[in-house]
Amino acid sequence: MSVLTQLRDPSHWVNRSTYLLLLTLLAALGTIAIGHGIVGIGYGSLWLTPLWPWMRTLLLICFWAVISLIMLSDEHRQPGGTTMATGIVPTRQTPRMIVRGALWAVALLTPVAVTGMLLGGEFTAVGLRFSPVAALTIVMSSIGEEVLFRSTVLRVLKQRFGSVSAVLVTSMLFSFAHTGNPSASMISSVNTFLIAVAFGTVIALGGSIWVAAACHAAWNVLVALFFGAVSGQDAGVGWIRYIPNDSSKLSPLLMGDAYGVESGLLCTAVITISLLMIRHIVVVDPFVVAARYRVGFGGGRSDVNPITAMESSNVA
Repeated sequence: MSVLTQLRDPSHWVNRSTYLLLLTLLAALGTIAIGHGIVGIGYGSLWLTPLWPWMRTLLLICFWAVISLIMLSDEHRQPGGTTMATGIVPTRQTPRMIVRGALWAVALLTPVAVTGMLLGGEFTAVGLRFSPVAALTIVMSSIGEEVLFRSTVLRVLKQRFGSVSAVLVTSMLFSFAHTGNPSASMISSVNTFLIAVAFGTVIALGGSIWVAAACHAAWNVLVALFFGAVSGQDAGVGWIRYIPNDSSKLSPLLMGDAYGVESGLLCTAVITISLLMIRHIVVVDPFVVAARYRVGFGGGRSDVNPITAMESSNVA
């Protein structure tokens, strides 16, 4: 294939990556510009503050909706592309996946909470602070990050470089994207990378984003409700706060600091254990697998390896 032919080929991995990156950047810049423009009428550049939380949520929802449309449009640019093959569209397997993902988040946080109490800390009720707008923001952002980092992007890299490389690259990008969060540290970056590897592996094996998206959303909501900061930020909801034992030197190291529990070594341990049990977490979506199989052999593409096209269906 000549260089000119490659530049014109919408299925070439470089073209797909460039297409997704540019449109995502345009969507982000457009959302920021609109936000500044709306609130700038009377309040300068304060559009990201809690001044009008419903407006911030609306902008975020619009942004993640645009990102999803970008991912879907990229799939339709491919020979034989179909919406189902992205793993974004809910199917009859999705409710089961959402339950599996939510239970995964509970399983990750339970040993962290128990160990925190064994270290002498305690959970204290500080009053329920729960806004539907804030909760919706948490859920939509969690799902949106899965769409952006581990939907089409992961699959583009997977088709060119294989599953392991694709998961590692997207996980490094995900971790890097969180390094600018308040109080981020080396441990928090490592933990973010590890959970991204777990999410990426589940999606690479199962086809759909919904186990990972449900775990991601449930984790963020539960951390906000019971521990406080989520990735160094106030998520806008709360109920109970973990108060560490100030006399314990191990508590900050194991339970994390101002960034939240995601900066503690206990989080490192539970995520690592979940990686060792990843095949028990995966739920294969046959609808997505079938759609990708059809795409692989659609459009007269004789260069597709049938073993590669069907690899997801071999997961136990």
